[in-house]
Amino acid sequence: MKNCVLGISSFGHDTSACLVEVNTSKTIFASAQERFSNIKFDDTVPFYTISECINFAKKYNYNIIKTHPIAYNGFRSKKNSKKKTVNILFAGTYKVFLSRPYIYQDSFEFYQMIKKLILVFRNLKNVNLVLNIRTNDEIDNFFLKRLVQKDLNINFFFNANIEKLMQESDLLITNFSTLIDEYSYLNKPVIILRDFLRYESYKDLYLGEIKNELLNPIYYLTYEELHSEIIDILEKIKKDVKVNKPRHIWSIEEAFDNQTLLKIINE
Repeated sequence: MKNCVLGISSFGHDTSACLVEVNTSKTIFASAQERFSNIKFDDTVPFYTISECINFAKKYNYNIIKTHPIAYNGFRSKKNSKKKTVNILFAGTYKVFLSRPYIYQDSFEFYQMIKKLILVFRNLKNVNLVLNIRTNDEIDNFFLKRLVQKDLNINFFFNANIEKLMQESDLLITNFSTLIDEYSYLNKPVIILRDFLRYESYKDLYLGEIKNELLNPIYYLTYEELHSEIIDILEKIKKDVKVNKPRHIWSIEEAFDNQTLLKIINE
């Protein structure tokens, strides 16, 4: 029996699913949800397509294996114990002309969020904040840069190498991002800002988490909550406190790790 990986594209327009054979890296089945639902640009979770992938695998004797994502060529950065400086990455997005308002922020909400975020970190010592923005038509980069003209610990990047930024950072802050899962596989905490929140995929798993000695995998915070809790989160990161077991991704023991999968592919 040959092994394959089930890939799922969800939480956006044209959701889809596919099967990729592990040894050859070839796509052996792929389809969009709209082919089965007859809804153009269908953005629902692609259950129909996932079901067809499973049926295809059964029919042609393929075994669907659990794997971690092959991000960063399977490399996980090593943590440095007792950090003096914490590097924070913000990565988020908005949609031009408020397309898909049920998921994304509009440009005004996004701009206001950036301004508030800068106020939170402006006066914190031993903290560097990098804001990586995907350029769009409604907000001029000049206006964003002008927000941090005198801030030595805050920098804007536009369309930068996100993989490199994720490797170099210790904490991800986002309003909505497909990076959440990938970042979680790096065993690093994520803060989801829930002001203007429309992205609620993990809300039931992590909203209202009780504080403990470990770092939470995901924090659902308003700006007021971020103000009050960020010091505690930063201190735990500096002390290299362990991140609690995530409930939205597979643990290392539950699936093929990146290096093993890459080794199989390259054989």
